Amino acid sequence: MPSTPDRLPQQVAVLGAGGRVGRAVTAALLAGEHHVTAVVRDPGRYDPPPHPRLRVVRGDARQPAPLAPVLRTTEALVLAVTPFTAPPPSFDGFDPDYYAAIVAGLADAWDHPHRRLVAVGLTATDRK
Repeated sequence: MPSTPDRLPQQVAVLGAGGRVGRAVTAALLAGEHHVTAVVRDPGRYDPPPHPRLRVVRGDARQPAPLAPVLRTTEALVLAVTPFTAPPPSFDGFDPDYYAAIVAGLADAWDHPHRRLVAVGLTATDRK
């Protein structure tokens, strides 16, 4: 959303910014005049185009405590992570609490008076 005189661009962090969905979300946020912190596990493998409102930091959504300094200045957080590196052949062994654990950890590490969390991702079905 473009900024207006009564609404300044938000500080948004994207967890999983190096993935397909995270890259698309990051690009859309930058186009909408937001300031974005791209959180990726390996910044050396993340090659975004240079942008004056983009900052890249190392981090892992499953270990949010070290991200507290980033989260302290973040108004909105986009959770664009997945436990899979590729589409799995099945969902056998998938931890149904994977995302709940991440959100609980973020709630503990994210101390900001106005915070918004949006979870996005790809969808898949188990074909049995």
